[in-house]
Amino acid sequence: MNKTVLVVDDDKDIVKLITKSLKFEQFEVISAYSGKEALSMLKENYIDFVVLDIMMPEMDGLEVCRNIRNDYNIPVTVHIKNIRKKLGNQCDFIKTIWDIGYKYIEGKE
Repeated sequence: MNKTVLVVDDDKDIVKLITKSLKFEQFEVISAYSGKEALSMLKENYIDFVVLDIMMPEMDGLEVCRNIRNDYNIPVTVHIKNIRKKLGNQCDFIKTIWDIGYKYIEGKE
């Protein structure tokens, strides 16, 4: 059974690009375009992994990540360039896609 990835970004083009890449690698993909929608999708679906944008309107990715960490045991990765430079100590609890990304979803970790 393929693993399911939730892709969250307010930019539909980014979601489309990430979705296409993940589907090419045989992952099931569910898309959300806001933090609130992402949390709703988590309640309604079995999700193995979340790819999350940090800079989103209304509910930013950090708040979404905190909610996920409080309610679920699901790996979360962010897809913003230079996340540590932009957010500093706020992102100590977040591993970037380069830290855990494909190692986890390919079952190597």
